[in-house]
Amino acid sequence: MIRIPSERRGKYSNAQHGKFFPKHPEKFTGTETPEFKSSLERNFMLYADKNPAIVQWGYENRVVKYLDQSSRPAKVRRYYIDFVCRVRVGN
Repeated sequence: MIRIPSERRGKYSNAQHGKFFPKHPEKFTGTETPEFKSSLERNFMLYADKNPAIVQWGYENRVVKYLDQSSRPAKVRRYYIDFVCRVRVGN
């Protein structure tokens, strides 16, 4: 079992979080150093950074606005897409 230092755990859970420093920063399309909020996100960042078929990748840099009609009055909310990747297909 891997022990995670307390400063790397989430505020309300044992979820791992922290900054990710890409080994291939030219592939990352964001403006700031990405911060993962779980080990699943960290693992995908490692995968996207190492995989030669992934040409570019971004983290939470696309926003989708939607109308939340369940709240009264209805509110416009934002959803941040976790990952967007550009993948090389074929040769």
